[in-house]
Amino acid sequence: MKNYFQDIMYPSSRDQLEAMVDKDADSFNAKIILLPHAEASFVASFYSSALKNMDNKKILFLAPLHNERLQEYKNDSLLTVSSAKETELEVISAPNLKAADYILEEEYTLELFLAFLSVLSQNTEVVPVFASLESRKDIKTLENYIKCLDYDVVIISGNFAEGNNNEEALRQAKLLSSLLENNISLIDEGNRKHITGCAWPILEAVRKLSKGFKIISARANGGEIGPELMPAEGKVYQVFGVFK
Repeated sequence: MKNYFQDIMYPSSRDQLEAMVDKDADSFNAKIILLPHAEASFVASFYSSALKNMDNKKILFLAPLHNERLQEYKNDSLLTVSSAKETELEVISAPNLKAADYILEEEYTLELFLAFLSVLSQNTEVVPVFASLESRKDIKTLENYIKCLDYDVVIISGNFAEGNNNEEALRQAKLLSSLLENNISLIDEGNRKHITGCAWPILEAVRKLSKGFKIISARANGGEIGPELMPAEGKVYQVFGVFK
């Protein structure tokens, strides 16, 4: 796979990337993990915890398409990329989906994820699915598709609880947490823009796979605010959490 975002979203030097990783970070077992994406220094602590103990596992990687669907894929809400063998891991095209490798030129999410995974795990398989979920039907399509796949863990790469000011971002983060903890659909609040961010439709499609959402940590404007979602400077709350 080509690397389009080295020295933009993460360092090209493996030594520099390894220096960002906390190999003593706490780890956990979870079926679904919410993992924010941002410049590497902002999210390294999240990735250090989330990607430990992934050796010999098969990961279903779900990420949003941030741009509108291209004309040639206007009827496809789900896309994948071509298979590729990396040194420490293997990328496998998702079955029965079109491989649209142009995605890799525009979306840094998979590239960032693989960079950290290569440092933290070995002999790992990654099945990438990029989703453009514009309707309830699209969300249901992803939900049904996942049921047919074989995997050990689901990684959702996405940011949540964006706001035009700090108070709005905090309100959205707490609402998202409450809906997930109480197993309430995100669709109505998402359609009303009461929760925003790029990945809530993906989260809605997968949340039925497991129960018991728990926030591990969160950040705002690069600053750690912890699982209590305390007020902080910044317009995006990056929520890192798991379904227990």
